[in-house]
Amino acid sequence: MAHTEVNITGFGKFGSHTDNPTSVLVPKLYESLLSKHGTALALKEYKIIDVSADAVNATIPSLHLATKAGQEGENIQPPKARLVVHFGLDASSSGFSLECRAANEADFGIPDEAGWTPQQERICKEASTPEFLHSSLDLERLCAELQERGFPCEVSEDAGRFVCNYIYFQSLREAEKCKAACPDTCTAVLFVHVPLLETIPFERQLEFLESLMELLLGLCKEMAGGSAAEGSGAESAARTS
Repeated sequence: MAHTEVNITGFGKFGSHTDNPTSVLVPKLYESLLSKHGTALALKEYKIIDVSADAVNATIPSLHLATKAGQEGENIQPPKARLVVHFGLDASSSGFSLECRAANEADFGIPDEAGWTPQQERICKEASTPEFLHSSLDLERLCAELQERGFPCEVSEDAGRFVCNYIYFQSLREAEKCKAACPDTCTAVLFVHVPLLETIPFERQLEFLESLMELLLGLCKEMAGGSAAEGSGAESAARTS
């Protein structure tokens, strides 16, 4: 079986942005990963999600479902590593942003696609839930690898408070639940903001996504206990404790 399961998502239209670049980039990235890795990778069907909290809530559990199903004795062996990467648009950006954390706050400046407009509302209202959840990846080192390849990239501490932040928070929270249920599966979750296609053309953006996934898959190979030799710098992206 493939030791690494991969889930990638993009978003549809929102506000004045009728053409979300992630809705066309993610399908092409999926095709590229499938072509390069085939059955060696447990690549799940990509998802283009409506820009709404309701759509996020309906989608996120399925991205982590295999681990839970395996834990419940349904004869599904959980993967050794799971990679969940969410892509979204930052129309004001001139480059790519690796978001290192998600805030436990929904504060929408415009209604989401289902018409919800929360104002400074906690996403998870449980008292024990922290203000921020963080990616387990060493994004500074990952960013440095991408910058060396010529991509305008930064590590961001602010994913906003719209649906991009919402999906990131919910995915990180779901990953924590699954870690408790199945500690043998190493899960990494990341949210990446991309700019408009008018800012960075489609082909260059796709090159960035492919390079990012190459590095992340190398890291997952290491997480799963395999050789990191094919990870092209992924050994430097592992977080030290």
